[in-house]
Amino acid sequence: MVNSYIPVSNKIILQANGVYITPATLRKWHHLGIHANLFLKITNKLMIDLTEWAKIVEVARQRREEKITRLQKLGIVKGCDIHECNFPRKMAGFWQRRLSVFS
Repeated sequence: MVNSYIPVSNKIILQANGVYITPATLRKWHHLGIHANLFLKITNKLMIDLTEWAKIVEVARQRREEKITRLQKLGIVKGCDIHECNFPRKMAGFWQRRLSVFS
């Protein structure tokens, strides 16, 4: 299996590959040992393993789906659509204005 590695130092390459975290944050994670299997140092250059990144993203998606399911069972959230959620009136208007920018 061929692993794909990209440098942490280049923000443009990171964003092109779907990593929307700043290089400084990634370096801090490496220093603190957060997601240690994500990083690899090659010739004094810190790299990210994109296959490990994809696994982290998939776990986050699964947790989000589980959270939505729990909230739906409790009756807090009616559906996944932001317009169907039980936000307070003030917040619902806020999110509708924000989402209208993308429509």
